[in-house]
Amino acid sequence: MCKILIIFNIMVFAACQNAESSQHKIKRTGKQEANTQQQDQNPSNNNSSQGDATSGTNQASGNQGQSQDETDEDSGTGSEDIVDQGDEEQDPEDQENNEDVVDTPPKVIPTAGQILDQPGTLALIQADQAFIEQKMREFTGAMPVLIADTQQTLGSRNNRQGKDLALEFLRQEYEALGFVVSLDNYGTGVNFIAEKKGKSAESRVLVLGAHYDSVATVGADDDASGIIGSLAIAQALVNMEFDYTLRVLAFDEEELGLIGSTSYGNSIQANNETGQIIGAIILEMLGFDGNNDSAFHIVDCRFIGDEDLPEGNSGKLSQVVLNAINLSASALQRNDACTDRSDHTSFWNQNIPAVVLSQDFFGGDSNPCYHDACDTIEMIDYTFMASITSAAAMTVASLLTSAQE
Repeated sequence: MCKILIIFNIMVFAACQNAESSQHKIKRTGKQEANTQQQDQNPSNNNSSQGDATSGTNQASGNQGQSQDETDEDSGTGSEDIVDQGDEEQDPEDQENNEDVVDTPPKVIPTAGQILDQPGTLALIQADQAFIEQKMREFTGAMPVLIADTQQTLGSRNNRQGKDLALEFLRQEYEALGFVVSLDNYGTGVNFIAEKKGKSAESRVLVLGAHYDSVATVGADDDASGIIGSLAIAQALVNMEFDYTLRVLAFDEEELGLIGSTSYGNSIQANNETGQIIGAIILEMLGFDGNNDSAFHIVDCRFIGDEDLPEGNSGKLSQVVLNAINLSASALQRNDACTDRSDHTSFWNQNIPAVVLSQDFFGGDSNPCYHDACDTIEMIDYTFMASITSAAAMTVASLLTSAQE
């Protein structure tokens, strides 16, 4: 009988110890874990932490007579009170100092000069071929695009409705890149202007242009390729600052006799801007290479009679293009041609240097769908187009930098 009583007392004692031990268990909250990490990092706080733990043990020991539900409830609230007291005793400034602070330096945007001063870095300025393909599909109506939150399909740009939709597309794209956009309504047509200011106090401007009108077709090569090439250049240079201002122009009524660019050229003279214009780079039909020889034109002269006559300082622009191609080890090969059949002529008429970059139109490899309904994206060689666009992008970057002019 005595043995039974002894065993019974031992079991009661053990049960009491287990109950007391369960009451001592404190649920770790995210806040408590953070405090524990701070205590581990700061040994000087260990004594106060041990004191808090002892106080928590003593309070838990006084709750043995409560039911299990009451114990769980008190254990949660009681433990939080204990931890809060510990937090109150710690200086808030010390708590902030204990946190790991990671200083994130502000994003530094390199200037064109800083990039171009590094040997070989022109080769790193490349047009995004995937971007070109997508925007070509959108601009020619091969896929719909959201314009002002409405799904639209672009088409031929030989009427005002088609042209206005194209202008809204361009406005949306250039504003997304941070350009300031405006429209120049000169009466019979509308020119598109997108501008990114340079940081130099000297008011100098480089023009990058193409025509956005087409004949009775979607004009994928003539001249959606030039329009999207200009956009791809703006996208490639979006994170660079320039000394001089980049002005992107999309001319109307080129197909009717260079009417849009002629109007713009006249406005340059009327506004006394002739001396401010560094030059004009015109992109005209960039997407066809039927014999895959990578031949292209840099036109800086016009053919009159039996002579090829250079136009002012336009040859200097051609040399910048060739330098860019050499630095990038591009496969492009220049095939000489002279013509006044594109918008660069409107700048020549104002004594402003200008060149047109084009596929090998006059060298026996012209697009068989020129001004025809088959001038669609199926005829576009995107690798070839991206190569010319990249050369133009590197040229633009060079000319916008005072040290490279």
